[in-house]
Amino acid sequence: MSDDIEIVDLVHDLLKADDNLAELVDWKKANGLVSLATSGCSVGLDEEGFNEYTRDKDETVGSVRILIWVKMVDPVTAEAKIRKQAKAARQVLVKNRTLGGAVANSYLNKIFYATADAGKNLILHMADLDFQVKYYSPRTWPETQPIEHINNDIGTEQ
Repeated sequence: MSDDIEIVDLVHDLLKADDNLAELVDWKKANGLVSLATSGCSVGLDEEGFNEYTRDKDETVGSVRILIWVKMVDPVTAEAKIRKQAKAARQVLVKNRTLGGAVANSYLNKIFYATADAGKNLILHMADLDFQVKYYSPRTWPETQPIEHINNDIGTEQ
């Protein structure tokens, strides 16, 4: 797996398909994007780290940011709901730690909880999940023309 967007797609689609997260209506494939229209989830790649693995590949650890939010005025109910949603997301991710075989491994590192006043008696309650994904990515772009075929036509009649 070397395509960041594909990782975001896999995590997004996996979470969106889970029945325990069906209350989340607004789903986005963008890092930290929150809409005030309804409850939702955004998934984006926050950062990547590379370690030399072989001559051709790097061991890559991508930090996928999953932001879940609900909007409610009652803080007690909302905080309980956002914790429930975050833990449901955690269970989905733990159960599917290789994302269907697309990555080597993954784990949920941390969940941060926050509350923000969005005005007009609207309070957003959020869970920010730090999901670490390990995969192997190519170190260089693939060759467009194999080296053994370069200059093969020099000295030949056409």
